[in-house]
Amino acid sequence: MLTISIKSIKRWLLPLLLVFLFFIPLIILNRQFLKAGGEINKLLDSYTVTAVTWAQAGDLLVSSDSLDDESRGKLIEKLQEIQMWGLTSELKRLSGLTNFDRTVNTLIGTLDTLISLAGEPGGRIPVTIFAGVGSNLESVNHALINFRDKLDVGILILFQAQVLVILLLMILVVIAIEDGTRQRLDIESSRRIQIEISKAQEEERNRIALDLHDDIAQELSWIRMSLSTDESKTGKLEIVDKLISRIRDLSQSLRTPDFSTELFNDAVHDLIVNAEQRSRVNIKYLPGKVSPHRYQEIYGHLYRIIQECLTNAVKHSGDCRAFIEVQEESHALYYEYRDNGAGFKPGDDEHSYRLGLKGIRNRVLIMKGQLNISSEPGNGMTLNCRIPLEETGYVRF
Repeated sequence: MLTISIKSIKRWLLPLLLVFLFFIPLIILNRQFLKAGGEINKLLDSYTVTAVTWAQAGDLLVSSDSLDDESRGKLIEKLQEIQMWGLTSELKRLSGLTNFDRTVNTLIGTLDTLISLAGEPGGRIPVTIFAGVGSNLESVNHALINFRDKLDVGILILFQAQVLVILLLMILVVIAIEDGTRQRLDIESSRRIQIEISKAQEEERNRIALDLHDDIAQELSWIRMSLSTDESKTGKLEIVDKLISRIRDLSQSLRTPDFSTELFNDAVHDLIVNAEQRSRVNIKYLPGKVSPHRYQEIYGHLYRIIQECLTNAVKHSGDCRAFIEVQEESHALYYEYRDNGAGFKPGDDEHSYRLGLKGIRNRVLIMKGQLNISSEPGNGMTLNCRIPLEETGYVRF
């Protein structure tokens, strides 16, 4: 499945944005070119009508280079018709773009002169003036066609540029998707490796716990029985009792509880009692609604996370208070730990602290959860964790 991760989006956002911003002016410029091309086509249509009308006006001239009243009226009508089509005003507006200002100005001046002469009784209009204006009209026609051809070339270039930009955008999107997919696969691969490591660790913990309980603790019990008959070795008997107690505690801490038969809150309570007995840490536990029998693998990991937090508190926090809360709601498990102990800088924490936090992060990764750790020297540590309860594929103990 193709996905785009948040990291991929951040990495490729700037290139995509720059390409997109380059694409916008191309669209605007292309629209302006198309609009100008439409105006040129309208002018060419106006030119066709104007040329025909101009030829009709020329046909009204008589060989004596003068007009009778009827012909004069028809000529004025034709000339005004040319003005009404608006060709000359449109040409004047575009003359700066098409580089034929002189031709346009000559045409406009000639038209005004003709209308003035035609309106005067007995006015004479030279036939040659029509030939000159016809030549000017032809020049305008060629200039408009050349300008339209240039616009067509510009529109084609812009279209090709837009196609290239779209292809570049598609390539960047595909690369971003592949990058996101690769990151997702890497995370999933790392998660599966952590699952196997965690499973192996738990099996080894349980094996060591069983060996300590069944072998070493039993051997020490036999030694204790042999020492108990000799009153002169009472001091050594006390040492053996402490060793047996310590080994049993160690065996209990290594063994992962089976939450199908044991209550999770009771198991956490045992961890707290053991931690308070071995340190000056005062721990408050706020148990919430939990379902360890439904999610044994998740609560097994959470048990280890709580155990690691308490181990760090006992080792590093000294005389302090700690708070633990576990709550299950909205298809997610929420865990919070905080203390007012020594704290640490996230960048230069002690080696043992780093190992503990790394183990916590790995377990949260296995459960596809979210983890946030904050700490400052002298201000203790706060750890928040959210674990989804609908995911599958967790390691079972």
